Amino acid sequence: MQQIEGRPYCLYGLLSLGFAIVVGYLAWRYAHTSCVVSVLIGVNASAFICMGLDKSFARSHALRIPEALLLVLALCGGSGGILLGVRVFKHKTRKASFQFVLLIVFAAQLGLMQFLGVEAR
Repeated sequence: MQQIEGRPYCLYGLLSLGFAIVVGYLAWRYAHTSCVVSVLIGVNASAFICMGLDKSFARSHALRIPEALLLVLALCGGSGGILLGVRVFKHKTRKASFQFVLLIVFAAQLGLMQFLGVEAR
């Protein structure tokens, strides 16, 4: 575990992946959503939780979640969860470059979903 503690990408990446898998499975199993929508629900929930945790870690000066990992979560479909986390937790509000990239990713993902015809059922 000591090797993972020094690498926040591994630690937080594995935790967020595990959480996304559990939430996505629960959405698929109990809400009867499609696989694509279930994955998006899981990734967005994980991204939102990561934003809240990073805000909490920032206040307590603990090991932070790297900004690059948050952007990777956004690229994997969690841009909505990150944007919601920015608004709810008031976190990363002064990082204009982070928000700019996030909005571009979010707009591209909305366009892609519309192009592919992805709908919640």
